Amino acid sequence: MGRRRRTKRHDKFMPLEGRSHHHEPDSLVRLIVSHPTLPNLIAVAIGPTVRISDCSAQTGEVTYLPKVGSSDNSATASVRILQFSLEGTLLLTGSDDRMIALWDTITWKCLANWLSPKKASAGTFTRDSKYILWGDKFGDILIGDCASRNDLTQPQHPALLFGHLCSVVSSISVSPDNRFVITCDKDRKVRVSILPERPLLGCVEIQTYCLGHTYFVSSCAWVSAEEAGGMARLVTGSGDGTVRLWDVETGKLLDTCVVSEPEAEEPSLEPSEVVSNLSGDKMVEEQGGKPQDEDIEEDKGEGVQDEADGRSDAEKPENDEEEDVEEEEEDRVAIGPKCPPVTCVASSRDGCTIATLVEGEDEVLIIKLNTSASFLTIAQRLKYPGVRFPSHALFDCQDRLWVVGGPPLDTSKSAHIGVAAASAGGQSFVSCTSEVVPPSAAAALEQRQENEEKQLEAGALVPAYTKQLMIYRKRWFTPELHDLAKKSRRDYRESERLRKLVEAGAKES
Repeated sequence: MGRRRRTKRHDKFMPLEGRSHHHEPDSLVRLIVSHPTLPNLIAVAIGPTVRISDCSAQTGEVTYLPKVGSSDNSATASVRILQFSLEGTLLLTGSDDRMIALWDTITWKCLANWLSPKKASAGTFTRDSKYILWGDKFGDILIGDCASRNDLTQPQHPALLFGHLCSVVSSISVSPDNRFVITCDKDRKVRVSILPERPLLGCVEIQTYCLGHTYFVSSCAWVSAEEAGGMARLVTGSGDGTVRLWDVETGKLLDTCVVSEPEAEEPSLEPSEVVSNLSGDKMVEEQGGKPQDEDIEEDKGEGVQDEADGRSDAEKPENDEEEDVEEEEEDRVAIGPKCPPVTCVASSRDGCTIATLVEGEDEVLIIKLNTSASFLTIAQRLKYPGVRFPSHALFDCQDRLWVVGGPPLDTSKSAHIGVAAASAGGQSFVSCTSEVVPPSAAAALEQRQENEEKQLEAGALVPAYTKQLMIYRKRWFTPELHDLAKKSRRDYRESERLRKLVEAGAKES
């Protein structure tokens, strides 16, 4: 890639004073976790804040975790990881300032922290609570020792467990028997790795891959091995609108449950129209995009002035431009199932009930697992009163189903929290938020904003599909568009010019 294009298209190669600051932050994330032995002790992450409250205390008192990062954006860095250890003595957090922190759940003091090389995207504990694992947006799975302690002003450096070949890690989990590490990524893969006895030295063994999803895999949850007849099973949710059941020891797909139907197909553009759109003021994308006026241009031929610098192609140095088709992912055409993606799957303690969240939907899909026949069926569509757009769910130690949602605004600081419990017959779930969460605790945890609630009531806030999961959306060229885009690249034109010169020289000689 030439120096002129490199400095123009990539801020990291420019002097600090010349860098632009127009990059949009990642979308707001809301997470909720319940203490494994104290079911009413709830931790909720809303953007950069983590709020903790004991709903059984009836006092509405909320504890806020302090920030341990020292970077300029630590105060506004959204929390992406929130997880209790199996015994409930530790809490793991990870945020967009690349800081991974370990907390004592009695004093709520930070015990240790690590600086991740890249932003963390998912994390968990091993089943023995000896190590923390997290994945980042570069595709690496990193590991830290829970017993290590350090000066919080000098974060530790994590060890590398294994990598995902530069694919964003969307979910990570450890099997109930502590044998396997499950990692899901942007490239439709579910990888089953064998957790070694000394994981700080790295993981080199892969048990299998669970392949079958046609789009990014966003979430995974374990089905209890005891209830599944001793076999380790996994459920995954994906951007293709399906929930799938797997045998992780063999990688065999056991069943598929469609929870989100594709949208009606839009009239497709001709390849020439798409390339024209990519090179003009209009970018063809599932959600629209900013104009890109110079990455893919029409072939102007030799001697025509280049608008970027006023020079003709013939006057440019031969190696001035060397562009990569895959360099600017924003300019590619998004291809994939156009349906609301599954954003979260959570399994009950008995492994027979799976809660599924679909982006943009107010209902929670309750899926029942038949462990003997290994198939999934939608049993209920549960709606929580007063909860809009739930984004994260979990079952607590009493198998109550908690969800958190709220206005789809990146600047929002509020949340909607709901709880449901199984009915007397155990066939369905019934909302019981008012009985479990006292009004004082609900007000302190949710902190609803009047203007945001009015916008929700008016229908002005409707999340676009995959807005909160846009980082998982992969864009690529079709073969036809790839050929057309290749021919419109400057280095292709330069190669053609040099080829013609060589041919002309050969004819003259």
